[in-house]
Amino acid sequence: MTITLTADRDSGRVLGTSLVSGYGGGTVHRSHAIVAFTERATVFELENYDLAYAPPFNTTWDPVFVAAKVLGGELRYRMRGPSAAVRCSTGCTTGEHQG
Repeated sequence: MTITLTADRDSGRVLGTSLVSGYGGGTVHRSHAIVAFTERATVFELENYDLAYAPPFNTTWDPVFVAAKVLGGELRYRMRGPSAAVRCSTGCTTGEHQG
């Protein structure tokens, strides 16, 4: 699964999301990103969301929330551009480290 979150550098507001899953299991995760986008939430709010957990359909740490935590850290401590993207697959790396 690959997740991309884009947020405004100054406000942290989620500007866009992208989720690609080869296994067809991205529906649950996609809904979490849609809620954040629809509610005009910030990445800081998204990283603290407490949504339904259903073990048959989800992992202990939801990948969207993990991506939000990484992006939130990037926004808090190391931002240098107008927006930030984070990509999470097997591990999480910030957009500036993508190859």
